[in-house]
Amino acid sequence: MASLRKTNRILRTLNECSHTLIRAKDEFELMQDICRIVVELGGYRLAWIGSAEDNQEQRVRPVVHRGYEKDYLKLFNMTWTNTQRRREPTGSAIRNSAPSVFQNILTNPNYEVWRKEALKRGYASAAALPLKKKDKPFGALSICAAEPNAFGKDELQLLEELAGVIRTALENETKTPAQEH
Repeated sequence: MASLRKTNRILRTLNECSHTLIRAKDEFELMQDICRIVVELGGYRLAWIGSAEDNQEQRVRPVVHRGYEKDYLKLFNMTWTNTQRRREPTGSAIRNSAPSVFQNILTNPNYEVWRKEALKRGYASAAALPLKKKDKPFGALSICAAEPNAFGKDELQLLEELAGVIRTALENETKTPAQEH
């Protein structure tokens, strides 16, 4: 029964995000709304979208977020490089163009750098879904959940569909306010 409720919650989240795609005036508004919906309707602790900077440092710059963040995204110099210190879900999703899921932050050795701060904020598992624009890495939608093992196969499949909604919007030529300057 709990599994069915969870699936229904994610389906409602996906449905609302699809409607947001139609109503959004620009990419920035769309990304803000999607993060809001993922947290408020999806029930996750944090949702954020990071942009993959295509330069030597390959930084991941947080663009929007919603949920309990408390400066978490400012604490770390996130990149999508492939170094031992940089194998967290967001960078991995961007680098590999594939979802990256850490089902248990407490025990995953790749989350060691971020673990203490993540646990302070109540994050127990994390997932990141790659976003592309014109077949090039744009960034990732990253989600943190309060419980371990939050991202089962069915849920992850629905979240991948959500990332597809964002990718569809990014294929349009609409500019975000940050890109216009």
